[in-house]
Amino acid sequence: MTPPFDLVIFGGNGDLAMRKLLPALYHRHRAGSLCDDGRILAVSRSEMDRATYLNLAREALVAHLGSHFNERDWEKFAQRLDFHRVDANAPGHYSGLAMVLGENTGRVRVFYLSTSPDLFMNICRNLGQAGLVTPESRVVLEKPL
Repeated sequence: MTPPFDLVIFGGNGDLAMRKLLPALYHRHRAGSLCDDGRILAVSRSEMDRATYLNLAREALVAHLGSHFNERDWEKFAQRLDFHRVDANAPGHYSGLAMVLGENTGRVRVFYLSTSPDLFMNICRNLGQAGLVTPESRVVLEKPL
């Protein structure tokens, strides 16, 4: 089982997140591999609220998991999910992200950058300037070659 964590997925409503990341996380949730206190926060520049994001995520899981999708498991998994709008190039947006993550700096924070490589430097710089990088933080850069 994982320690308490915050997984922040930049590009959280993109193709990779919906087709690969969320299904994999859903499977780990169903298997009991994720601690109860683990949170998954999708961030993107898109204007949407949490309910809209959850509808998109549910539709993606149904489409990609087929018979492995279970409504009861989805309801529990959805409790882990949240959405927050962040323009990767707007430093001011990161203060809102800091409020969502809170002051609990002892949690493992994984920033998963499922974005264009052109944004990697700005995202990392803005995370640092907003005070979001802790000793427990990790950054994952996702780009197939």
